[in-house]
Amino acid sequence: MYNWLTGARRVAEAIADTPDCVPIYGSLPTHALHLAGIPARTFYSEPAPFVQAQVLLAEYYGFDLPIVFGDMHNIEAEALGRRVLYHEGAAPLLDPAQRLVQNRADLECLQAPDFERAGRMPFLLEGYRLAGEMTGLPALRWFCAPFSLACAVRGYTALVRDIRQDPSFAHALLERLTEQILIPWIRVQLAQPPPARAATGVDPWASVPIVTWPIIQEFVRPYVLRLRDLFAAEGYSVGAVGQWGESRLPDPVPFLEAKIEMRGSLRGLDPDVQRLGPGLYVETAARHGVALALGLDSRLIHDGPVAAIAARVRAYIAAAAPRGRFTLVINNVPGDTPPEHIQAAVAAARLYGQYPLAPDLESIPFEMPDVEPFADFCRRRGWRWS
Repeated sequence: MYNWLTGARRVAEAIADTPDCVPIYGSLPTHALHLAGIPARTFYSEPAPFVQAQVLLAEYYGFDLPIVFGDMHNIEAEALGRRVLYHEGAAPLLDPAQRLVQNRADLECLQAPDFERAGRMPFLLEGYRLAGEMTGLPALRWFCAPFSLACAVRGYTALVRDIRQDPSFAHALLERLTEQILIPWIRVQLAQPPPARAATGVDPWASVPIVTWPIIQEFVRPYVLRLRDLFAAEGYSVGAVGQWGESRLPDPVPFLEAKIEMRGSLRGLDPDVQRLGPGLYVETAARHGVALALGLDSRLIHDGPVAAIAARVRAYIAAAAPRGRFTLVINNVPGDTPPEHIQAAVAAARLYGQYPLAPDLESIPFEMPDVEPFADFCRRRGWRWS
């Protein structure tokens, strides 16, 4: 079995202080689906290929952590009754023609499902077990954050209309989802073997310009903080990520500070980081005494060229790594992203991110390493999905 302990230790050290090298990892489910040639329905409903392909892909690229990820924002809504549509080469989508909550009376229908049997909840729970077995590490636990789950069961347009015309209904929906669905579901996940001490909510709908900053303040942040505080009292770390769009705000700092509250650290994603500059993120993280992660642009990783990818990695390391407490993340990328582009990002992180940092990173030339085809790597590791 590949030893993931070195990378896990490096990530832990980067959260607290300064490791030997800037860590790098990413969640690439669609890319794994594409490279392994697994049908979408199989990949997103059968735990073994879902986990194995992603863990092997993380090993193939030399990531510091294997991130087993999927359409985590759909799991609870599907278990509550939303239909899921499958399309080849892509993540599942909730059927846009169906909504679970049409009016206040429907709130009573939102009862906690059987977390070990409903929808693809068993798929996710078994995936945690397999990932732990395959890596020797507790798998990351995921859930759909309250606001995004409200969009999934009510519909984005209807929810925004509620926020404007009947905010008490919007709050009632968010409270019910948080208290009766998410809290017990997170507890079930954390207890699954191997037990974990943290869970992360995904919150893509809580982003600008999808929503406004006042909506984030009143309808997003309080419910994530409710989860954070409740589980912190029980000894767990629970928060939410995936919110983006701060570069579209006149003053992005309050949104960045809200992210820190909801996560316990700061994560910035391209293109926001490119638009605002990494320095703002470094300053904000330092002011609040938290770790920082910067996410590399999916379009850049997909389109390249290699020289531009290496230059972006070098620039972010030059800006953020001197402080320590810094990690690079590769954003979710299209399935047909050339493997050499991801290899380039990892190689650049290893070249430029070694501590103590070189005084002039721009003077260090980048050379693209040889890239073994993923199919050859899988054969060498003795794996095929069927």
